[in-house]
Formats: sequence, structure tokens, C-alpha cells
Amino acid sequence: FLSACNEETHTNRIYVFSQPGCGHCINAHEYMSRYYKDYDIKELNIREGANMNYMVRYAKRFKIPSNSLGTPFIVLGDNYVMGWVKSKLKNLINI
Repeated sequence: FLSACNEETHTNRIYVFSQPGCGHCINAHEYMSRYYKDYDIKELNIREGANMNYMVRYAKRFKIPSNSLGTPFIVLGDNYVMGWVKSKLKNLINI
């Protein structure tokens, strides 16, 4: 599913790593659903299956220490946004 961790991520696919009870994740989900309709958004609950491992693999790819990880963690191509920062999400496709 996420072989992209080792390869280049699809340019129109956005991975959103989140978890239940995360208010910032809900905000990011609502924002992404509204403004990124032309993108293939894959939401991954880090408490299910191997999703946490996938998030850690992406973190390593971006050289983010695992003890600094948080949700939401959003990946688009070679760019990422961690946390709920509307201005960064707004600029994600323009980076």
C-alpha cells in the first residue's frame, strides 16, 4: 500500500496520518476535504494495522526524529506538514 515510503510519492496523492480524538486531525480532514478535492487523499489512522510504522518510515525519509512526530502528519510528494497549520496546508500544493 505505501511502497511510496521508499519511492517517490504520487504527485496527486496525499497521505494524512491521524488518530482518534485528535482535534487538529479533524480540522485538517475538514480543510483537506474542502480544498483538495482533486487529490487522492488517503487517511491513515496510526492506531490501526501498520499505519504507525508507515508514518515512522515517512518521518525517516524527511529526517524527522521519531520523538518529534505528531498528528496530523500530512505528506504530498516530497513535502510534508506536521500539525494543524492552515497556512502551511494552504501552501502545500504550491511548494
